[in-house]
Amino acid sequence: MPLKKICIIVLLLLIVVSSYAQNSLSKRNNIAFGNMNRDRFASWNIGFAGDIDSLKGTQINFLRSIIRGNGIGYNGSIFSSITAKNLSGLQTAFFVNVVGENLKGVQISTIGNWANHVTGLQLATFSNVSGNELKGVQFSGISNISLGINKGLQFSLVMNICVKDTMNGVQISPFNYSDTLNGTQIGVINTCVSLSNGYQIGLVNYSRENAKRKIGLVNISPNTNIQMVTFGGNFSKVNIGVRFRNKKLYYALGMGMFYFGLDEKFSGSLFYRLGYWKNIHKSWDISTCLELSHIESFQEDNLDIPERLYGVSAMLNIEKRISKSFGVFVGVGYGVSRYYKENLMHKNSITLNGGISLF
Repeated sequence: MPLKKICIIVLLLLIVVSSYAQNSLSKRNNIAFGNMNRDRFASWNIGFAGDIDSLKGTQINFLRSIIRGNGIGYNGSIFSSITAKNLSGLQTAFFVNVVGENLKGVQISTIGNWANHVTGLQLATFSNVSGNELKGVQFSGISNISLGINKGLQFSLVMNICVKDTMNGVQISPFNYSDTLNGTQIGVINTCVSLSNGYQIGLVNYSRENAKRKIGLVNISPNTNIQMVTFGGNFSKVNIGVRFRNKKLYYALGMGMFYFGLDEKFSGSLFYRLGYWKNIHKSWDISTCLELSHIESFQEDNLDIPERLYGVSAMLNIEKRISKSFGVFVGVGYGVSRYYKENLMHKNSITLNGGISLF
């Protein structure tokens, strides 16, 4: 008999055995090629596309593995693994894992994981989603999303989002968002609606309510007065920046030009200021600040002018508010600039600056 005919016969026999195994309610285990029908209960289910009512054991299929009820054990496939109700155990898939109700265990997927309630671990290359409260860990390369976190952790390389409920745990990502924050956000940009009993630690921290538990370069609340400032000085000759003014502290970010002189080739700097201000009389304010700056000459082969420097300055400023949206200020202090590599002094002198604030 030709080999081709033998293969066809064997294939037909496998399909027949598969159908018998799936339809028999007395069989607790099945090995199936087609595996398209349903078995009421299985302690192990191995095949091409598994579809069973419930599981206590192991389910491994190539195309997809489906448990229409509850599962205890391992639910896995190459493409998708789905448990309609509750799963206690491990779920893996190349594309997507889904648990319709409660997950108590681990989901691992290349693309994404979804579960209504998570008590355990979700691990994905792209995204994890918890439809309700998360009690455990979400770890992904792109995003984690949860409708509430109870003593849990979200860690991603792009963003974490907790909406509609309280975030009582930790979010670690470049961008973090939470509705009500009772835990800790650690990232580049942290945002929340209500910072009731938590902390924000990052470069930029924002909350829609006024809060003090923020540690960062720029902290923004509803009462923050955001102003544009432009000024000139004897270090960087022309400067422009944005100032974030809170009740006592203020932060400023900006850039400067012509650090090495107006007659030289273009040079520039980036600066950050942290200051404390106080109103001394009606429209007169006094402030002190510390400025850190990075300076670039954009000249690699010039022996007289360094390619890049860093600077530190301390200043005392006085400002006159002409109106709510316009003010003038002058400042005096002392500053130094140094080489990065050798850490040698390049310049140290009295600093003078004066300019205007808008808005």
